[in-house]
Amino acid sequence: MDKFIEKVKDFLYDATDYVLILLIVVVVAGVIGWKLDILFAKGSDDENIASNTSKVEKEISKESKSKNKNKDKNKNSDKKASNKNDKQDNKKTDKEVKKEVIPVTIPQGSLPPAIANILVEQGVISDKYEFLKKSQEMQLDTKLRSGYYEIEKGSSLETIIKVIAKQQ
Repeated sequence: MDKFIEKVKDFLYDATDYVLILLIVVVVAGVIGWKLDILFAKGSDDENIASNTSKVEKEISKESKSKNKNKDKNKNSDKKASNKNDKQDNKKTDKEVKKEVIPVTIPQGSLPPAIANILVEQGVISDKYEFLKKSQEMQLDTKLRSGYYEIEKGSSLETIIKVIAKQQ
């Protein structure tokens, strides 16, 4: 009986090494699998990006055509009407300036500091560190995604972060 107990003890001592190795491998694989979706966006939105780009191009061409029509109408109208139209055009251009949209492309696999650098370069945000701090406060720093975004100039940090994290 003593020999049997000794063999069981030896087996347990030897087996614990293998169990610990397997446990470590399972934990590492679990962490990698859990965090892997953050690095690689599932279900790429390439089709959505292409369709959004074509829609934006159509809208821009429509706006330019309507501006040309407005200019032709202004030339044919009298001074009072042209003054009113000029004032309205100025108001429209003021609104358009306020709603200026900045196109931003974030490459796949970009981490939050790289995204912040891109946004600073494009003029969407002024301070990289404020963006990083706010994204961490909102707990969306791990949810920032790659892709093509159109962000209004002067948007708040919260809005920008939600757009890039695809929360809006």
